[in-house]
Amino acid sequence: INAEYMGHFLSVYFFSMMSETKLFVSNLAPHVTNGLLAEWFEPFGKLLDVSLIRSVGKGGRQSAFVKFDSEKQASQAIASMAGAIMAGDDLPLTVKYAQEKHSSRGPDTRGQDSRGPDIRSSDSRPPPASQRLAPSAACTKLYVSNMEPEMDEAGFRQLFQDFGPIEEVVLLHQGKRGRLSGFVNFHNTHSAEQAMEALHNTVPDGWNEQINVKMALSKKPHNQPPPRRSPPRRASPPPKRPRMEPPRMEPTYAPETRTRLYVSNLDDTFDVAWLCTIFAPFGRISEMSVTPGPAGRDGLIRFEESPCAMEALSLDGTRPAGCSVTIRVQWADGRPLQPSLPPRSVETKLYVSNIEPSFTDRQLAELFAGYASLTEVVILHRQGHRGRLSGFLRFADSQEADRALRTMNSVTPEGWSEPIYLKIATSGK
Repeated sequence: INAEYMGHFLSVYFFSMMSETKLFVSNLAPHVTNGLLAEWFEPFGKLLDVSLIRSVGKGGRQSAFVKFDSEKQASQAIASMAGAIMAGDDLPLTVKYAQEKHSSRGPDTRGQDSRGPDIRSSDSRPPPASQRLAPSAACTKLYVSNMEPEMDEAGFRQLFQDFGPIEEVVLLHQGKRGRLSGFVNFHNTHSAEQAMEALHNTVPDGWNEQINVKMALSKKPHNQPPPRRSPPRRASPPPKRPRMEPPRMEPTYAPETRTRLYVSNLDDTFDVAWLCTIFAPFGRISEMSVTPGPAGRDGLIRFEESPCAMEALSLDGTRPAGCSVTIRVQWADGRPLQPSLPPRSVETKLYVSNIEPSFTDRQLAELFAGYASLTEVVILHRQGHRGRLSGFLRFADSQEADRALRTMNSVTPEGWSEPIYLKIATSGK
């Protein structure tokens, strides 16, 4: 017998005998893990290996390999688990041998008895080339497309090596979108079919798109693969600018001696009087200022005692009464106390909008009865586009007008369906 033919025959024979203990399990639910798969198959015998395939199919279904210590254990597992519906799933499992089983005397060949070639025959000439055990390229070669641009031949081989012995892998040129394609040639047809069934239209780990796997149509061997072109150099995108956060000053002395706070994210309408109203309940204040900041206004406050300042830190991330946004309060170590902005001048006449359609002058006056300096209430009889009313309020004291503006703006009075809005009346109103 030809030595080359005999060597090829023995390699296929021993590989098939080894694979009779290895099972291919498919149609697994997305939640199945290696540990859960081992629990399902441990009752049938000793497990040598349990490994999920890294690709995920349509609907998140998975595939895996399970290897037993003996062929009898693998056969019992197929008989019991094939077509079984496991807890938490509604589709049956597919369990079969990872390779086609062969007779204990060797693989079948075309035109011969299933017991394999008779090596004791007087005719020791090797069979014709058409009947040799070499696999057909049309049945063992797969065409793989839509691979990641960074894929190399080693990664290409690693992606398919769990399905059986590989004869050759070839990477082709990049496509229009930079995706790669190539060929993988298995030693036998069954390995190629298993790889196509398990990986086609799946997304391997770390990939962004599905991989396409199908039988290669061309029967011409690729003796010398075309040289792989280097991908064109792409201009690197400009680095993203880091998001700027407010600086956090590290303390340079003991916390019990700190008395100064930095207040940020204030509206443009807030002044020293407002800061005093908010922070005075925490203790005696010795200095205070309000200055323009990167977003609105910033404030600096100095308490006479450090415990008062520490208690005032509790306002950080809160929205005090009359404030439409959340304020930030933190230690002001190293920040100079600058001259404060002049107090905001508040007029005594306010414009009121979004009043309930059935409201009268008397009812509006009763709503603001808590402000003693209210001198005039007028509701305009013309209605807005949604039937809501508007009007004016006049106060004798500008501080009362300022207090009404802060406490009643954007507030929904009891029994109202929408909030009321106040602002300083302009000269045109």
